[in-house]
Amino acid sequence: MDSLSNLSRADSFIAAGTVSVIYAVDENIVIKIRPSSGSFERQAYDIEVRSYKRLGYHERIATCEVTEEGLLLERGTCLRGMLQSVSKSAIPWAMKLQWALEAADGLAYIHTKRIIHADVGCHNIIVDNASHIKFIDFAGSA
Repeated sequence: MDSLSNLSRADSFIAAGTVSVIYAVDENIVIKIRPSSGSFERQAYDIEVRSYKRLGYHERIATCEVTEEGLLLERGTCLRGMLQSVSKSAIPWAMKLQWALEAADGLAYIHTKRIIHADVGCHNIIVDNASHIKFIDFAGSA
């Protein structure tokens, strides 16, 4: 990851949100590009950086490393995309219950750190390689 600037942006584009653009670094990491300073987007990005620092490590929060270019984040599969792309019966009830319990655990942890995640939803939760969920996108947090 020494040469993040050498990423082929067109080939690695994943998503564009209100605050930033996200690109794949590799199969395990994405980068959320740091917006230019002075903008609304940069203020939201700075809130996200502070939130990740306050949260530290927790099994229900995507891991994050702050770099000059942006946030290096753990890569997973968007829960909303999973739920929309498969038959509802294809996901076992036990898995759905596990995810619900993990979401409750993650949200409780976020609140113990005195953070309010302003955009909780399946679009801001990823599923990791071990089929566990993790919260992402703290840009609108308070």
